Amino acid sequence: MRSRGPNLIHDNDFPAIEDKLGFGKSAQNLAKFIERLDAPYSLHLDGPAGSGRTSFLRFVAKHLDASPALTPLWIDAPSIDEHGSILCALISKLSRFKQSPELDELSLRFLSLYSLYSEQTGLTPTLDHSVEDMDRVRQSVELMTRPEPQGMNLFASVENLQDTFLHFVQASLAPNGSRFFLAFIDDLDICKAETIDRFLAEAFLYTSIPGSRVVWIFTLNQSQYEQRQAAAAQDHLRKFTNLKIRVPITQSPRSLINQYVTDLGLPEAKGLINQFNDLFEAVPVKNPRLIKRIVSRISYAKTFGSMPRPSQEQLLFYVLVLISELFPRFFSAIAKDKTAGLLVLSAAGNSYGQSKFNATTFEPMLKPIKTKFEEELQSELFYTAIGYAGMLVGKVYGIRTGNVNEAVPRFAPVLNSVLQLF
Repeated sequence: MRSRGPNLIHDNDFPAIEDKLGFGKSAQNLAKFIERLDAPYSLHLDGPAGSGRTSFLRFVAKHLDASPALTPLWIDAPSIDEHGSILCALISKLSRFKQSPELDELSLRFLSLYSLYSEQTGLTPTLDHSVEDMDRVRQSVELMTRPEPQGMNLFASVENLQDTFLHFVQASLAPNGSRFFLAFIDDLDICKAETIDRFLAEAFLYTSIPGSRVVWIFTLNQSQYEQRQAAAAQDHLRKFTNLKIRVPITQSPRSLINQYVTDLGLPEAKGLINQFNDLFEAVPVKNPRLIKRIVSRISYAKTFGSMPRPSQEQLLFYVLVLISELFPRFFSAIAKDKTAGLLVLSAAGNSYGQSKFNATTFEPMLKPIKTKFEEELQSELFYTAIGYAGMLVGKVYGIRTGNVNEAVPRFAPVLNSVLQLF
């Protein structure tokens, strides 16, 4: 959606409807590849949040809308957390998707077996809050576990579950003649770590088997996942994934900036574009969502007159907006204690550009803030951004390390201007 203000059009950073990131050809090629697949198969779309994963996934789906080879199925990542099991989420989705007595019976049998298997293996049953007719499932489990001849006296096994799941999928596909279900799962990263691990293990166990007619395509930031998970869990990802695709970066930051600023419709667009190019050349942000957020915030401030007047302070303002977006904990710390913040920035500025300025040498400079930044220091952008801001602080206020008190009254309004954008 777009909301109009005086000389301003503000784009939100929801998934794109128009292909402004140049994904078209790549999305079309991947769609053609998927159409020719033989299930089972799984595709992992990798990339950090904001890189355009969801937009790319939707453009792929759009190219597959009319394909007779497959039936698309979108599964919300939160529903996997809710069900505690991807299989239960998938069965629940399919049961509503194509209702028939046969599917209803197969659905009931699978959920009953799953509940029974969870109890027999010591897994925590997760169905109570996710299955609408839990009473029917409990009754079915009771029947299954009665001694012969009254009941089946069944011990649920992986083979039972696999067989029932395969029958269910085949019966679901039969009416329209599709070769397979294409299951889309976006933002798997937002699930709990144990849910992601369970998804990978269950999907591999029950759908990566001969006769399965399910193709998965899911988005997950692999580096973030590996930081959260143990080696055994990471192995599940490697085993389950047939093909990993990095989100294609088709636009340079310079072309994105030109596009975003032009869309804003500001009269001084050309000058802004040059300033933004200088900013993102000094602090090389490449994530499309972050670039759009930073450009939008600064453009908003410029349009409504809530930014510093002197040109040198404006550039410092731009960098602080960037820092507030990329490293909000650091920005909050220097906004809370401006004197300590200036001490850190001036120290960083004095070392900026020197070969010795890195995470190891920068960490001691952070002591005046009295906050630990272990996670931030793992990012090269962190000390690049802080060092560049510190260099500007030195130029604008003419301060040296340890002599910052006189500059605080001039620095405070710049920080406050950034805070107004939150």
